[in-house]
Amino acid sequence: MSDIKRKQHQCFIAGWITDSRLIWILVVLLWAMPAAMPGFGETLSVKAEVDRTTMSSGETLTLTVKIKGADGQINTSGIRDFEVLSTNASQNYSIINGKTSREVRYRYTLVPEKQGRLLIPPLPVTIGQKTLYTELIAVQVRKAGDEATIDAQRDVFARVDVSDTSPYVGQQIVLRLALYNAVRIGNAELRKGPVFEGVDARKLDKSRSYAKIINDRRYDVTELVYILTPEQAGTYQVGQSRIMCEVITQVSGRSRFPFNSFFNDSRMVPSMVDAPPVEITVRPLPTNSGSKDYSGLVGAFDISASVDPTTLAQGDSCNLSIMIQGRGNIQDAAMPDLRLPDTFKVYKDAPVEDIDVTEQGVAGSKQFAAALVALTPGTYTIGPFSLTYFDTDQERYITETTRMFTIAVNENPGATQLDVYEGKRRPAETGVQKKTVDFTGKDIFSIEPDMDALKNHRAIAPVVFVLMLLAPYLLLAILIVFFSRRRITTTPARMMARQARTELKSAGNDRVNLADHLYRALIYAIFAKAGKQGASLTHKEVAAMLAQAGCKPDFIETVGEVLDRVESARFGGVTMDDRAAADLLAAATRIVRRLIA
Repeated sequence: MSDIKRKQHQCFIAGWITDSRLIWILVVLLWAMPAAMPGFGETLSVKAEVDRTTMSSGETLTLTVKIKGADGQINTSGIRDFEVLSTNASQNYSIINGKTSREVRYRYTLVPEKQGRLLIPPLPVTIGQKTLYTELIAVQVRKAGDEATIDAQRDVFARVDVSDTSPYVGQQIVLRLALYNAVRIGNAELRKGPVFEGVDARKLDKSRSYAKIINDRRYDVTELVYILTPEQAGTYQVGQSRIMCEVITQVSGRSRFPFNSFFNDSRMVPSMVDAPPVEITVRPLPTNSGSKDYSGLVGAFDISASVDPTTLAQGDSCNLSIMIQGRGNIQDAAMPDLRLPDTFKVYKDAPVEDIDVTEQGVAGSKQFAAALVALTPGTYTIGPFSLTYFDTDQERYITETTRMFTIAVNENPGATQLDVYEGKRRPAETGVQKKTVDFTGKDIFSIEPDMDALKNHRAIAPVVFVLMLLAPYLLLAILIVFFSRRRITTTPARMMARQARTELKSAGNDRVNLADHLYRALIYAIFAKAGKQGASLTHKEVAAMLAQAGCKPDFIETVGEVLDRVESARFGGVTMDDRAAADLLAAATRIVRRLIA
């Protein structure tokens, strides 16, 4: 083939490819033109529907808004009886007899805020310059029936169980909050609670996972464990909580291609699960009729003691060790009353704790130590030492005692003149009053100066001496500044304020996800104002939290209005124009800066 023919052939192929691209571009533009022009070729309409009109409290409701003929922006801020959890959008195109039809669907997951007849008001849908409204929908929400029957019919549910529903004051009980799922779930999050009224709660760090068979159906269980200690007698509701998760469901209507399961054949459906509270009746402790004083411990405990050595010289010391161990509020244990003879001087040491928080409660030991200095020779008996506690298993007070100890103190000729006067004056001798000398160190150990202390040493330079004097103070000042700055930067308010600034900055740079960034910035700023941590709030919680933080009612109302606008833009599914986005960003920025100022 000659060069001229080859070039002609190449030009023909290049021209054919260019023409083909132009044809495909023209086809795509012609196909997309009806979708880009609201109302082109068909009548605009909007419709709202729910998957059911009767439901039980704690269940979720799916609201679907259909927009036919174009896309639009939906304002859901008017929904007050339900909490709007999430939304997703889809659209369908069809060509019938040469006529193109388009329908956009927005699905919202709703959770009822109360029981009774709840309303979903007409929702405004903005399409171009027009605003259409959906119809009013009424939903009847009834009280949940028998929990065991309902749980057996659910794919996902939650339960709260306590080890004892009628504990005594101070008795430790175990509360377990468990999430059961017979289907695949993801992104489980504890949104509210659990609520602990009238009790002190300590959560175990790690959750527990296992499988359980209920009515011949296998459930995967994720369990959180709390150790509760009732503080006063009465009846309380404990454990009420709310868990949000996403249920993974298969999408119907897919093709039967063998590898289809690898490509988007499932979707995440938000689900809200409520764990009903458990009622406990806390009983007061009975009156202690024993002769020994009550230690304040509730549970099961034991006490032991040891003395080493039991033979010593006058002026020397022995070690007394008392160990209290068991299950219950061991952290509240105190050293028993020693009641030692006056011939001993006592130097108490700090107690040593070895306490663990397990799924069975708090258990461990607490060891008390003291140095006993013998002042006078002789044979002495100390102990027994007793511990009186309330046994929750036997429901009565029990007194445990240690054995007695005999200590032999031998006379020490070198210590015969060592008298100890506790702040008193010596008797007058020959009419001369002498000041008392308190003997503070010799009874612990003798000090024998080394002969090197009498040798001459070179003098220290004045500058070095001053630096040596100032070094501890400089080090202390540095540590104080370091820990104070660390404490300041790690407070919940500072952390939330920092996250609010980050989200606000992201909002200015990410136009596509502007509403999501602004929502998180406002929520973090509200938590920063209240000095707390969190990730989501309802409108009622926002108002209550800001009021408690001292904000004025008009400002609280302004915050609610801006939050409604942000949520409307967030769940509406339609991109805002530049002016609307700038106005919303400016309004949210003013609120955030005022909250974290």
